[in-house]
Amino acid sequence: MLRNITDEAFKEFLAHKTKKTYKDGTYMFPEKFQSYEHVSGYKSGIVYGFDKAGVSLRASTSKMFKEFFAGYRRKVGQLKQNGEMKLKEGKDALSFSGYRYIANTAIAQEKDYPLSTFSWVFLLLCWNLISRCVSVSSLMYDHIWWEEDSMVIVFPTHKGDKDGENSLSSPKHVFANPTNPEICPILAFGVYMICLGVRRDGAKRMVFGDKGQKYTHNRTYHHYIQ
Repeated sequence: MLRNITDEAFKEFLAHKTKKTYKDGTYMFPEKFQSYEHVSGYKSGIVYGFDKAGVSLRASTSKMFKEFFAGYRRKVGQLKQNGEMKLKEGKDALSFSGYRYIANTAIAQEKDYPLSTFSWVFLLLCWNLISRCVSVSSLMYDHIWWEEDSMVIVFPTHKGDKDGENSLSSPKHVFANPTNPEICPILAFGVYMICLGVRRDGAKRMVFGDKGQKYTHNRTYHHYIQ
């Protein structure tokens, strides 16, 4: 099936994805364009589809992709130069002051204590481990131990090491922050464990259980900054 899709069809699809549309699918007027990274994601999806199906990408298709995105990169650069597109693409990094604000807001909640406690420790672990939410949400107690004055955490697999070859050789050490308790990951983890209560026999080994999976791509943090 993939072999029957022509290079021209792929090109038309990508050209369509460069333009922003209204909810009804019609193009915005005046014309507005998507970021380079946004469109590039569709190319990655196409390449992944070929790889998943065990079909080799045609040399002509690879060449078309290269030429198309070289041209679109220049176009995006020109749009930014003319002030017709934002200089930054994607999400802005969370600043340290923003990080402290969310942590303080979470622990100051006067309702939904389970959610606020979860949000606090989850945020602090993501920050201190410099890890993606999906990695932190999958943490298990077996991945955590103590070494001297630090809590050691290992991710058996992650985006950069899907086979887990280097997991044990690159553990992450998390330290306490006694001068700023609101951003102390050890304190937050301890509070979370106390609030969690005694573990029952046969309980899941995951630190955050189903809750971690539920809030991985959710509005957990947004809940406290609205």
